[in-house]
Amino acid sequence: MRKILTKLFLLFILCFGFGISAFAEEKRTEVFTIQFSLEDDETLVFYLFSDEEYEGAVFADTKKAEVNVVLCDHSEVEELKKIAFEAKSLVKSVTYRYEYEKEKIYEKITDSFYRFAPNVHEEYASLDEFGYVKAKGYVTSYLIAMADESSEQIVDASGNSSSNVLVSIWSFTDEIQTMIEYYYKKDFPDKEFDYRLIPTGSFSAKLDDAFTRKSDEPDLFTLEDSFIRRYVENGADCLLDLTDLYNEIKNKMVDFPAKVGTYNGKVYALAWNMCPGAMFYRRSLAKKYLGTDDPDLIQKRVATWDDFLSTAETLKRNSNGKCVIVASYEDLFKPFEGARKQSWVVKKKLFIDPAMEQYMEMCRTLRERNLEGHKSQWSDEWFDGVKDEMKDENGNDMEVFSYFLPGWGLHYLLKPCSEEKTDGDWAMVPGPSSFRWGGTWLAINKNAKNPEEAKQFVKYIVSDDSFQQKWAEDTGDMGPDRNVLNEIKGNFSEPFLGGQNHYEVFAAIAENVTGGLEHSADSDFEKLWKECCSSYAKGEISKAEAIKQFRQNVKIQLGY
Repeated sequence: MRKILTKLFLLFILCFGFGISAFAEEKRTEVFTIQFSLEDDETLVFYLFSDEEYEGAVFADTKKAEVNVVLCDHSEVEELKKIAFEAKSLVKSVTYRYEYEKEKIYEKITDSFYRFAPNVHEEYASLDEFGYVKAKGYVTSYLIAMADESSEQIVDASGNSSSNVLVSIWSFTDEIQTMIEYYYKKDFPDKEFDYRLIPTGSFSAKLDDAFTRKSDEPDLFTLEDSFIRRYVENGADCLLDLTDLYNEIKNKMVDFPAKVGTYNGKVYALAWNMCPGAMFYRRSLAKKYLGTDDPDLIQKRVATWDDFLSTAETLKRNSNGKCVIVASYEDLFKPFEGARKQSWVVKKKLFIDPAMEQYMEMCRTLRERNLEGHKSQWSDEWFDGVKDEMKDENGNDMEVFSYFLPGWGLHYLLKPCSEEKTDGDWAMVPGPSSFRWGGTWLAINKNAKNPEEAKQFVKYIVSDDSFQQKWAEDTGDMGPDRNVLNEIKGNFSEPFLGGQNHYEVFAAIAENVTGGLEHSADSDFEKLWKECCSSYAKGEISKAEAIKQFRQNVKIQLGY
């Protein structure tokens, strides 16, 4: 296998390190080259290549600083061409970078690479065309079998072969590899890891398969917000109890991330980051229609949902109906969900928290009084509000006062979607209700070969003050360690928010976020509830009919 991977990387270097001309034109076929903007770092490149021995494909996203290379046998080229065609269709289906990110196009393409060629090798290299990048090579099992070498080579986090691995780790995010290479191994240079990056789309299936077969199981793995509870609620069967570890550190930790990873009083997963949410508003609109853009004064005008509604009326009145408080009433779901006191399931029965009924009423009120933009969340029209280009159904200009988003929404949605047209014209406040949206957790396999080593790693990542501070300062990520939050929260200034310290605001919000109400079927409950709320908000059915419909759908589809 090593020879195949070496060959692949050499091909990669030939293609990029020494220039495109390394391959004759007839041996390279462009699938697409896409620029989302005039910036050089916004380019996607996909092409097929061949030599006397192998066929291959190169997919590069220059903004992500990653290049993916697939290597296969000539007999497998038709399947590779299908992947290229599907990739081209995916990319052509979007126009803007935010659509590309939202639809997870990059992940879908690399996931198809992985399914086709599941033997993955990674290198970091400085390349003429892209600078310093991560080069990921995918090799088909057919080529591995042809190589007459073992396909069970273990690769540690630094890319070296090893037969003395202490902890095996599976993750859908390459952040873990960065943590190992540039932080953990500097403090513990003798530790070795078998690190495997698995595409998000296939992560759960691969993990489930490993648990079912009881072979090739990781010692430690990451869990994402959308599927963490499915594992935590079965923690006694598959996860190591981390309660003792958490008891050692809990006095300095913001508690809601651990509550998300807790079931029946036992902690099964711990997070290294938090994703508290906030209300982001346009400063210029606040000054124009409310007389001030000061965050403290704006917060007073949205401190409760009654205040929020009153401010929405003021915005409408002072703008002659042009300015709406949100682009869609759907934007308020997460804040209302964050105000719940109970889960969707209480004592194994469906429970509708009063906060969810309040959300339903708010949707109806905003729609009836034309206080929201009548857009669907995540639609193109919804995104247009960020860059101040939203129109009503008659083509008239509209203004959107605010968006409710977590920290990643600031960096990966507002900033890119503004297209520099509203940069610096934003600020943020806690809003009427504290909420969270997202996160990544670490869990340990109950059958881990090296549980104590795995626990040491988890403790380091989620609670080591030195690491958490370095990681926060290097990445802007917000961890749950209060010692670090208190040490660095005054050190940030965000130009996009007019110089406001977003980190300090998020840190305060995180202290009021509720955790522990999550359920493994949350996404299903939420989908069904939103559908009924939409019908009620549009006046298609009564509130009683909407709730009855919801209960019936839950009974049929979820069994509660």
